[in-house]
Amino acid sequence: MSTLAISKTNAAGTSGLINLASNTSMQVFSDVGLGAGETVILERSYDSGSNWVRVVDANQRGVVLEDTIQSQIVNGPGDFRLVKSFTAIPTAVYYDT
Repeated sequence: MSTLAISKTNAAGTSGLINLASNTSMQVFSDVGLGAGETVILERSYDSGSNWVRVVDANQRGVVLEDTIQSQIVNGPGDFRLVKSFTAIPTAVYYDT
């Protein structure tokens, strides 16, 4: 069963804290494909959700979803959240653990 991280909307949005234990992972995906310039980025908290930093990927952007990436695996451990940009089409973001 998929978990709704960010409700379906055009507006930018942020999920709640997603805790992944050691040796667990989640697959992040959206209900519709993202358009050019639209993104979902991954942030990590080092203090149980008070402060957040962008998780940096190989391209230094922290992007987990965009027009060319429709799903992504995130590995634990850690406290994470997802941040969706404005989208032209109402879009929901989900994850499976």
